[in-house]
Amino acid sequence: MIRSRLLLFLVIIISIFKSCSTIKRSDYEVKVRTYLDQFEKNLTSSDEVILRQFNVEKSSETVLKAIRVIQNKGLGKDSILVTVNFKNAAIVFEEVDIRVEITSHLKSIDPAFVLEEDVVFTLWLTSDDGDLTITKIDADPLYSGYWRAVHELANRKDREKALSSRKIFIDQANKLKETYDSVVWYARYKDSIYYYVANGKFESYFFKQDQQHPHTFTMGLVSETGRVIVPPTYDLIGTIGFEQPDIVEVITDGRVGHYRMDGEELVPSVYDWIIPYSEGDNMYALARQDTTEGWLDMSYSFHPGFPTETAQKYIREFQFGSNLSVSKETKTMAESLNFERMGFGTVIPPAHFVQSGIFKQVISYIHLGNSDMYYEGTEYVKTKGSLFERITENISALIVMVETRYLGGREEFYRYQNLTLMDNKGNPVFQDELYEGKNTFRLIDSTLLELETTALASVASEYWDMGDSPGDWNPPQFKYFRISPETNTLVALTSHRQYDCTEFVKLDSSYLTGEFVSWDNERKESRTNSFVTKETLIEMRNEILASYKYTFNDPKILENFEHREWYVMAYDDYDDFWDDMTEIDRHNLTFLESMIGTLRKKPI
Repeated sequence: MIRSRLLLFLVIIISIFKSCSTIKRSDYEVKVRTYLDQFEKNLTSSDEVILRQFNVEKSSETVLKAIRVIQNKGLGKDSILVTVNFKNAAIVFEEVDIRVEITSHLKSIDPAFVLEEDVVFTLWLTSDDGDLTITKIDADPLYSGYWRAVHELANRKDREKALSSRKIFIDQANKLKETYDSVVWYARYKDSIYYYVANGKFESYFFKQDQQHPHTFTMGLVSETGRVIVPPTYDLIGTIGFEQPDIVEVITDGRVGHYRMDGEELVPSVYDWIIPYSEGDNMYALARQDTTEGWLDMSYSFHPGFPTETAQKYIREFQFGSNLSVSKETKTMAESLNFERMGFGTVIPPAHFVQSGIFKQVISYIHLGNSDMYYEGTEYVKTKGSLFERITENISALIVMVETRYLGGREEFYRYQNLTLMDNKGNPVFQDELYEGKNTFRLIDSTLLELETTALASVASEYWDMGDSPGDWNPPQFKYFRISPETNTLVALTSHRQYDCTEFVKLDSSYLTGEFVSWDNERKESRTNSFVTKETLIEMRNEILASYKYTFNDPKILENFEHREWYVMAYDDYDDFWDDMTEIDRHNLTFLESMIGTLRKKPI
């Protein structure tokens, strides 16, 4: 009986408690909505009044960025109206705070462009002696949603403006499509408009041809009246007047020729390359047909052999590749009629620049400076000098420094080096892009060529700010090539290691000396050293161990290798794979361990 009465008493107490709790929560909801009404009214007050409502970790500048969106401060410029629905905010009572989710409606005020979106921003309120304060704010969805809408609206307006300003070209292109399958670009040259037309399936404007991806189209060039300048039977039509006025290069099956802009074929497309060169009154260009180098006279007839030693040096040492500039001021731009690429120019350099690795076959996204398009893209691409080096009797190297100025990027300037290795006929056998730095070629033996590239310390300090990252910012990088004396060929060796040198050569201290930049944690600044850091030595050693399936005890090291597809864990001790290691790897592991100072068969 007593027990029954006790249970009844507890039920009554719990019911009373729940009732009180419900009343309390209901009272707070009224209080929160009153607070939101006042918050909305305060949006017309000074920043000082607005900020007094916040006690958050975010800076005042960050909070005010969101407030400016709610206040529609950018309405006149951005044309996006923000309507905040404070009255229907969702209120959620959490353990300590009160979460308030507020929906904002974004809408274009321009009736010509329909654009609407709802986004939510969230406030967390805390009661302090009955007074509510905002202790946390998540306005990122509102802020990003607003700017997404602003850019979308601007993009639509730009599209209409861009299409309107190019209507005459678009109409002409549509008319040409009655004759041709597609119109790739149009270009303005000497106050006339020309169209790059194509027959067949045009898939991309990156045209590099190979056996796996053969051309599915042929290209030609026509005037604005539809007059054929170059018949649509070629793989690629070059940039008009790139090197010679009124001349355009054509390419088919890897062979080049020249057309004049009046539609006359000057040089048939039977040459590997044609390089304009003038030495005397009767010389048009230097050229190569199959394996025969020679020159073309002013009647475009081919003569075997170089006319002078100066001409031969011009070709052999690639003197034509120095101090070139590609920009809207220096070259004729081809522009796409596809809106996504409007406002950006495209250049197709002559074949000899591509074959020598100086330029890519298609240079795109060159900013044309149109006010109706976004301010981004490449302003220019320049070659800033070249280095020609004869490595052996049969192998030479051409390194061209290239500088690109990119508008709208994290860095204003990008500098890199284009490397081309060639045989004694000037045929490219290897091409790659290197970062700016010092390059050293070395013959390890008659069958192995080494290239060491180390970014300059000044470059590493200026462009590669690694903060307090341990290790070298510009460790030496190596590439290796296998030489076949019998066939006079060069094959690039590949490695999954970052430090290729540990796989292909026996290390000594020369591989670890130079001018390297790292972070000085005590001084809190970068420093320059003449020897690589211990962290770099450890990374080199760990790559060797990982190649032999070594299981690292250190979780940080293990994490570094776990994402690499080639890494497999199998062994806990050097002895498990020591006999399987190559002689070079055993030497380098022992050498690096001695440098690190942890020489042992079973490291920590």
